[in-house]
Amino acid sequence: MRICFLLLVCASALGSSYEQSDYRHWLPHPFVKSQNRNFDAEVRSGYLEALARRTDAVIDQAVSRTLSEVRTQHPEEELRAEEFEYLFSSQYRGFLVRMVSERHQGDHKPLIQFLVNIYEWAKAKIGVDACKALHISDLATISWSIPIVFHPATFPQAASGEMRIKDYRDHFAMDSGADFLYGLAPVVSYWTVDVACIAGTAGIATFFCGPAGMAAEYLMGHWIAPLLSDWIFNKANGV
Repeated sequence: MRICFLLLVCASALGSSYEQSDYRHWLPHPFVKSQNRNFDAEVRSGYLEALARRTDAVIDQAVSRTLSEVRTQHPEEELRAEEFEYLFSSQYRGFLVRMVSERHQGDHKPLIQFLVNIYEWAKAKIGVDACKALHISDLATISWSIPIVFHPATFPQAASGEMRIKDYRDHFAMDSGADFLYGLAPVVSYWTVDVACIAGTAGIATFFCGPAGMAAEYLMGHWIAPLLSDWIFNKANGV
């Protein structure tokens, strides 16, 4: 199975109609499209529980990449890295699944603070540009979106009606236009494709995986997530 996947990705990436480093050439790729379709179907079937599982998996990968990059570039930060690693493994791994299943409102706050802290640490050590390039900055998007996305019927917002559903859509699907924050669903889509590509190619086609993830992120943010966002919001609010 892995060999077939490797051949599919590499053949597509190396073909004359693809430029490996440009995400736009991955937009029609069947692997990218299938991953996004699976995301949509899984959330529509499992609702917020399914979204929590996917988001927890992404947080796990993003935290792991953050720790690895800071350790590589700043060995003197090993003690701080170990502190973050212990906190995550002991308290925050699988946090959203527990929060959603237990229906505890407001329990997201400790996780959000952890994500803010580890991102600010990484930003200070390896710089904003590196964080963006490595998608470590997605930790900021995740922490920004959680309070809204996982509380579609109760999130605090002064506006009502159409403005409220738009605010939910901004956090779930669309670029907010503020400090490179994107919606949660595109971020989850990026990491799902990137990690699956790296694993499926045994790590030897990582050059192609980032652009493939970016294509999935683009398609999710512009086409799938806005509709899925409204579906979640309406379901939660009995519309």
